[in-house]
Amino acid sequence: MKWIPVLCAMAAITPGAVAQSCPSSLSEAFRAPELERPMIVAHRACHDEAPENTAMAVRDCIRIGVEAIEIDVRLTADDQLIVFHDSTLGRMTDGYGYTFEHSLEEIRSHRLREGSGEPGAALTGLPVSTLAEVLAAAGDDLLINLEIKTDSLHGFTDVFNAAVAAVREAGALNTVFFKIPDNIVGRDRRSGSEPMISRLDLTDVQMHMPIIWYSDRPFSQRLDEFDAYQPVGFEVVIDDPQNWIEGRTDERLAGKRIMMVAVQPRWSGGYSDTVSMVDPAEGWGRLIDLGADVIMTGRPLRLQSYLDARFGPKTCMPGHSDE
Repeated sequence: MKWIPVLCAMAAITPGAVAQSCPSSLSEAFRAPELERPMIVAHRACHDEAPENTAMAVRDCIRIGVEAIEIDVRLTADDQLIVFHDSTLGRMTDGYGYTFEHSLEEIRSHRLREGSGEPGAALTGLPVSTLAEVLAAAGDDLLINLEIKTDSLHGFTDVFNAAVAAVREAGALNTVFFKIPDNIVGRDRRSGSEPMISRLDLTDVQMHMPIIWYSDRPFSQRLDEFDAYQPVGFEVVIDDPQNWIEGRTDERLAGKRIMMVAVQPRWSGGYSDTVSMVDPAEGWGRLIDLGADVIMTGRPLRLQSYLDARFGPKTCMPGHSDE
């Protein structure tokens, strides 16, 4: 699947700005200073008909035309990378216990439950996916927002370095944007005097997106910590929208992607998927009005319909090629 280079008729999100031509790839679109309309990031991939965080859920996202997915990566007892959110097996599989207590072979002997493993979800015939399988399924057809998961055996740096190596081996450094957590949440810095990003080797990381959590510190001070690292954008977690509003005009945000997360009300200032299912203009629409040009959602199809209604159908469409 490729982005077809045709002229974009739609104006970009910024009022008065006009996209001159379509990017040749999703990666190029993500780096471009303007987008035709907000990008969708499907939380744990598209799991209406497939288990979350699986290669099947990835292929479903490609099928419906979503641009990006968010996935969770963690290490097993034998240091193999799996795509799995929880530290325990019980919600999503017929197994039990901590993931870091089991080898990859043991974990893959269990079957996944449908969807998000909600109560009563049926078992499927699918095993837990490895990161390599998900990267292969995505290919060049999806951007991947990769979240590092830690446990009592594997620290953030350990999992991050293993994930970067796997992404490098898969030739996917230009399509994976790494989620890098902030170490300030609320009022207090959780550990150390420097942000998490300062501890990481970013030599081979082409795209990364630090998370800025809500804080009583001015937004401009939060940006000060990231200036030297040249992020492609920021994931902005909103508790009080006013905190973001006061910083959104900072010139350092020019040309940067701003991703807001509609999955939970506490991450989106209340403008969540739940609100959006009743009135999308009062949920996703408010996030767009606040400056989000990337929205993470658990309802990618419904968000896609809202974007079609608000901005018109995409004119820069990914299409199948013979390659």
